[in-house]
Amino acid sequence: MKKTITFIRHARSSWDNSSLWDMHRPLSARWELEATHMKDMLPVLGFEPEKVLCSEALRAKQTCKILIPEIYNSDIFCIDEHIYPLFCSSTKSYDNQAILKYLKKILNTYDRACIVWHNDGLNAIIGYLIWKSAIDMPTCSLARIQFQEKDIWKMTQWCAILDLFIHNKQFINSISKDPDTY
Repeated sequence: MKKTITFIRHARSSWDNSSLWDMHRPLSARWELEATHMKDMLPVLGFEPEKVLCSEALRAKQTCKILIPEIYNSDIFCIDEHIYPLFCSSTKSYDNQAILKYLKKILNTYDRACIVWHNDGLNAIIGYLIWKSAIDMPTCSLARIQFQEKDIWKMTQWCAILDLFIHNKQFINSISKDPDTY
């Protein structure tokens, strides 16, 4: 069995209170519906992680509660304080080697893991892993990466394939005929 990591980006966050620290920003109420539609698709997509690691960011935790309520309060779910500093950078400069080391530790223990994060830092690492300059992961999107290298400690750049990519516009179209209303 090949090892996989499913990356999920949180649903759209609220900017109603601009004084909130980034980590404390909640989901926008109207975008909670977006996550609900994604939840309905997860079983069809074969979403069966052995471990779900979630950013400490409030909007990531709220997205998890909507998407995977049966997992949220189980041993499979874990808030991981390493995700926010690894995948959040005001300079948009990410340490791919540090992120790859983090992923190797996860894959050393689990064959199927999921990471729910709060920012676009994973755009660059997914591109790094699948041989693209970057991938655009809008809010409420999912990318499943399948690793080709059997020895995870030998994993390096371009060691994976993009097995599945679902993005929020697919959910918006099922929510409203006018995507600009969301």
